[in-house]
Amino acid sequence: MTNVSSNPGHFFQTDAELEKQKEKEKKYNYTAGNAVKTPSKVLALKVSQGRKYCYIAESAFTARKINLETGNAVKIFKGHDGPATSIALSPDEQTLFTGSWDKTVKQWDVKTGECVKTFIGHTDFVKSILLVGKFLFSGSADAHIRQWDITTGECVRDLKGHTRSVECLAISEDGTKLFSASSDRTIRKWNVESGQAEKVYEGHETNVFALTVWDEELWTGTAF
Repeated sequence: MTNVSSNPGHFFQTDAELEKQKEKEKKYNYTAGNAVKTPSKVLALKVSQGRKYCYIAESAFTARKINLETGNAVKIFKGHDGPATSIALSPDEQTLFTGSWDKTVKQWDVKTGECVKTFIGHTDFVKSILLVGKFLFSGSADAHIRQWDITTGECVRDLKGHTRSVECLAISEDGTKLFSASSDRTIRKWNVESGQAEKVYEGHETNVFALTVWDEELWTGTAF
């Protein structure tokens, strides 16, 4: 039997699965480690520079600004039509960006909580976003990486090369090289200025879901 729920965090789960989830929740210890309980699944998180706040993207189509001292949400960003999957924050912490299953990226005013711009162009879920200067990069399940001018909201470049979903994005320390991880089992290095792919890293046997640049090294993680 399938349970039809209005809760977007449930998504077509059976009654048995929902009961199993309730049993799990009874075992959770929310007092350990000053845990912050949220109403739905957290799919991405960004901590402010002063570590006073964190911003989370949730499966319930929203993003939240949470005061880490109190554990309370001080601002809720509503407007997506699907789970919010990814998050980015401007250096001055006045602007928030969120990517979503609704195939869009939204730009928010942190102070007011209002959506000031919607970036439209992807044809499938947005999986990862990355802010680099005045540009925002978004990776999608449509296998494309789009480069957006955050001032105008226009897509200024479409980086093509992956054959399957783009799962994660990272930038070199000098900001000149963009790295993308994909479920096509490869990582690509792009020249930010030209938009050209400079190198393809192969060797993983399954989907690449995570990557980070550490000093002059690139670290990658897969589902294997």
